Amino acid sequence: MKPQAIGFSLDADEVVSEELAQSIQGALSSPKSSGYLADRHNYFLGQWIRGCGWYPDRILRLFKKGKAWWPLKIHDTPKLEDGNEHALLLEGPLIHYSYRSLEQYFEEFNAYTSRLAVEYANRNEVMKGFGIPLNLFFRPCFWFLEKYLFLRGYRDGLPGFFISFSSALTIFVSYLKLWEAQRDKG
Repeated sequence: MKPQAIGFSLDADEVVSEELAQSIQGALSSPKSSGYLADRHNYFLGQWIRGCGWYPDRILRLFKKGKAWWPLKIHDTPKLEDGNEHALLLEGPLIHYSYRSLEQYFEEFNAYTSRLAVEYANRNEVMKGFGIPLNLFFRPCFWFLEKYLFLRGYRDGLPGFFISFSSALTIFVSYLKLWEAQRDKG
């Protein structure tokens, strides 16, 4: 019988810990699922972020080929066809060095907000009437409060505040870019 092809997804800014590597080897030698989640530890400016919704961050990384798909264009992560709730959790962390400097963050910010604005346009969102205060004030404020208070970003100090604030700013700038594109279309 031909063995099932296995896919392993790893971003350039991710590092497999020794414990995770051993767990992956065990899953490959004796598969019990069509997919496996890695417990990703996200670092921002060298600090492991436990709040802001960044932890726990269980992400599908090991899967049988043909059983996973990528639903999004931005921050694309694979999903199992029958849902990730059937995936098993691997032991050991996957280390993710998301941004090592503010300069790196802001270099990517402009491109990211532009891609989000395009996704909003593809969903036929309109920046007129109540959509303007909703998307430029209420959504960003809610996003900040959710990340900083409800998802306890405050526990991560200044990096947690920055992540919460910049997440709100991302929403604000993305919708502002959508408004600009719609205004220019006339």
